[in-house]
Amino acid sequence: MSMHLFTISTTAFQPSSSKSYESQIQLLCAYENGGVTLWRYTRTDKQTSVEGIGWEAIWSVKLHVESGLLSVLFNPVSK
Repeated sequence: MSMHLFTISTTAFQPSSSKSYESQIQLLCAYENGGVTLWRYTRTDKQTSVEGIGWEAIWSVKLHVESGLLSVLFNPVSK
């Protein structure tokens, strides 16, 4: 598993036509099975997350199939 935690700046337009910049935490996770998911922390009332509460998956893809099948195919059982 590989993880990359980063922040992005977002621009929120206020009714008074002034711009305000906010920072948002995002987490990119790559899993052993080939899946990659981008998570966004959505809670504004708390800065910390316990047991994954407050994270929302905003993008997910599976780039390749698991490689375990190949080891079964190329490892014949001899009797």
